[in-house]
Order: sequence, then C-alpha cells, then structure tokens
Amino acid sequence: VKNPGIYEIKDGEKLKDVLDMAGGLTAKADLLGGYIERQSDGKKQVISIDLFNLMYGKDNRENIVLKDGDSIVIPLKVDKVYVIGYVAKPQVFTIVSGESKSEVGGQPTLGESEIKEGAKISELIQKAGGVLPNGSRRRIQVIRDGQIIKEVDLFRVLVKGDAEEEKVKLVPGDIVYVPLVEKTVKILGEIKDPGIYEIKPGEKIKDIIDMAGGFTVRASLKDVTVERYITEKQQIIKLDLTKLYKDGDESVNISLEDGDIINIPIRSE
Repeated sequence: VKNPGIYEIKDGEKLKDVLDMAGGLTAKADLLGGYIERQSDGKKQVISIDLFNLMYGKDNRENIVLKDGDSIVIPLKVDKVYVIGYVAKPQVFTIVSGESKSEVGGQPTLGESEIKEGAKISELIQKAGGVLPNGSRRRIQVIRDGQIIKEVDLFRVLVKGDAEEEKVKLVPGDIVYVPLVEKTVKILGEIKDPGIYEIKPGEKIKDIIDMAGGFTVRASLKDVTVERYITEKQQIIKLDLTKLYKDGDESVNISLEDGDIINIPIRSE
C-alpha cells in the first residue's frame, strides 16, 4: 500500500476502508497473494484475500470485516501472470526465460504452472483449461496496474488467424481476465455451424453469418427472419439478404441485439 502503518478502526469497518486509509494499492501490489493475519482464541489465523475481485470485480464477499489487532499483508508481485475469471482452471503462471530445468525424454520442457517469456494469450487460456461455456471468448482483458490495456477476441485469433489481435507482451503482474458473456444471438437453419454466438456491440447480421461459417447450398436468402423481444413483446424482422450479398445493399445488414434468433430457411424448389 502507499502508506503502510497502523490504523485505528471503528466497529464494522472493512478491508476496503483500511486500504483507502492507507492510500490504496501501489502498482507493484500482488492482487492475488494478500492475506490477513488474525489472532483468534490465542491461535493465529491466516485469511487469504482476493484483492482483484475486491478492487476490480466489486466482489463484496472479499470485503472482510476487520477486527482489533488484524495485520493486512500485501506482498510484492513477482515474475508471475494470472489467468482468472471464467476459465476451467484459474492459475498463477511463472514466467521463465527459455525453458525450465525439468526434462522430458532428455529435452527441457515447461512445467504445468510455467509459461515462456513472450507466451500468447491463447496459449495461457489453453493452459488454464480453456474458457467456460458462460465465459467470454471475445472480450478477454489484459489488465496491468489496474487498467485494461487490451481486449483480445479469440474468435479473430483462432478462427480468422489474426495474429495481431493478441499481440501484447505480458509482463510480471499482468492479469488475463476472462469475463462473463454479456450478449449472445442464436442462428438456426441453413447455416453451416448453427448455434449460439457471442456478439460485441455494433456487430451486424453479416458478421454472425460469417462466424457461423456461411450459408449452406440449400439456403434461401430471401426469407431470412430475426426474432427479437422488446419489453417481452415478440418482433419478427423479415430480411431479403440477396440485396446485401448480390447488390451490396447495406440497409438490410441490420445491427444485432442480445437474444436475437436468426433463422435461415431452406430454399423452396
């Protein structure tokens, strides 16, 4: 913290209150390695604290009520990066230069909790077990010193092959955070990969068709429908996408909204 020391507390004051009194965290604070030492019935108790969720995730469960005599310890972050949020195995990875000392078949290799210097975001996500079904694959945040320095869209990386999308050099203390999915649409019918897709603000019907692999050979572009609910009332939007794909008419390339259901019908003979 910026002003470490001893602070007087009132009954009911919490961890965040004292961190504010101490001037807040420094840029070198380890957000996931902090703890509170507490004497309870003559025995020392150690309570782990997740400062990331407290300060940035706004998780009130981490805002512990303090007791007289508590010691709050916030260590210095070291050569580690954190992969947290909606991944299968949230982990702390140690950055190593070159390869680690462990060997497989006589060849040096990386340990399970190690990453090479210069590792890509997609590699870290994979080592953390991948994104959970309710996690966002398109808004993965790289957080440094409490600020989001980049958002990575794994769709652009893994499907489109856009290497520039994840071009960010991770440094010790960086956090790779996978947030909850915010907006999704469903696309059904004569599309190569029907299903539910995450969308970002401003994306349009052509974007989701591209994500879903494009039309099948049996698709009718004339009678496409978008089912949308506005204040619980159903709205059916009918679109003739031949105007877009054959004539370049962008007026039918409508913006999508959370919960839209797109149906691509089969072409009648």
